[in-house]
Amino acid sequence: MFERFTDRARRVVELARHEARTLGHDYIGTEHILLGLIDEGRGVGTTALTSMGINLDEMRQAVQDSIGRGAQPPPESEHMAFSPQAKKALELSLREANQLGHNYIGTEHILLGLIREGGGAAQLLAGAGVDHDRARQQVIELLYGHREAGSATAPPPAAPAAGELMGRLTSIATRLTAIEQRLRQSPPA
Repeated sequence: MFERFTDRARRVVELARHEARTLGHDYIGTEHILLGLIDEGRGVGTTALTSMGINLDEMRQAVQDSIGRGAQPPPESEHMAFSPQAKKALELSLREANQLGHNYIGTEHILLGLIREGGGAAQLLAGAGVDHDRARQQVIELLYGHREAGSATAPPPAAPAAGELMGRLTSIATRLTAIEQRLRQSPPA
């Protein structure tokens, strides 16, 4: 499931597991993924959130107020399943990556997937003034100057889009050349 995730995106999942254990929960929900995303600290998704005024301590408190604490942390050895909403958010992160023309899933895609899912994490972010359109705009702005570079295994953005663009530009240039030649050959009126 995580083969297309960048190292930072994988780290978000590890941090989400830690947040769930810290809160005494035996599952990983969208709220835990959100906390892991903020805690990761350097990815595009994290940068987008912090630039919109989201910080870890306030969001951790909001999560605790929203879903509470469990009775006791589960043992470290115990497997923690994703809630159905968290699974859906991670699936939506793949869709977000595809829509942006990326063949990898980074922290920015996880952020957009969480918001698109519409559950607990999205509601907490909405309460803090962050909606899908605003987050998407922020991610796009950051991607132009900031890519998840810290990961040797993060694949580059999909090349076919660049090839297709070059093909279109070549076609336009050919048409312009033909128009220029016709204009030079036609007698003035």
